[in-house]
Amino acid sequence: MNERIIYLGCGYDIFVNDNHIFGTDAVLLSNFANPKKTDKCLDVGTGNGIIPLMLSKSNAKEITGLEIQEENVELAKRSVELNQLEDKIQIVQGDIKSVSQNFTKHSFD
Repeated sequence: MNERIIYLGCGYDIFVNDNHIFGTDAVLLSNFANPKKTDKCLDVGTGNGIIPLMLSKSNAKEITGLEIQEENVELAKRSVELNQLEDKIQIVQGDIKSVSQNFTKHSFD
């Protein structure tokens, strides 16, 4: 797969490949969200982690990306590590259908 790094313009870089990139809607959504300082955010279907990366510039206390596809999970985790955001962003592989197996009730705002 043709893997590359794209500069996001917010000070961070993200890994993408031919099958897993992001669209304008993800960038717009992350700019629209306005988490509070104490919020714990969950991005369901995080893909390669674009929304958690963009949200990391916000006041959110914690950001978690949930993704089912292993290849996307690896891209997202590598992007988090590349940008040294392990203390703020967690990427979890899992299915929304079994979200209660990965997280407790009321884990997110």
